[in-house]
Amino acid sequence: MKGEIIATVDEPAAEPLRTEPITADDLAAGRLRIPLESASLLPEENREVSVVLRGIEASGHWQVVLAGDGDGLGSLTFDPSLLSQLAEVDDSLILTEATDNQVFID
Repeated sequence: MKGEIIATVDEPAAEPLRTEPITADDLAAGRLRIPLESASLLPEENREVSVVLRGIEASGHWQVVLAGDGDGLGSLTFDPSLLSQLAEVDDSLILTEATDNQVFID
């Protein structure tokens, strides 16, 4: 039986934008650590941001922390009780953006 080609892949899909794996300390602080290479959907400056965190609209404080070599992390901090309801230790969440510039973190 011959198969019919219905689609081809020209390029592999880009790696998703991810948070660092969540630690127990992160959960206790309500913090997601986001590598700067994954932070392109978030502002360049420190400020309050609104996102959809696992289906829940949430406000958090975004802060960029640069190392001396220009690398660094951003941290997005929410109410700790909210994050502990929506995430677990070792979760690495994916950041995506909707057409209306809303950031989703799942």
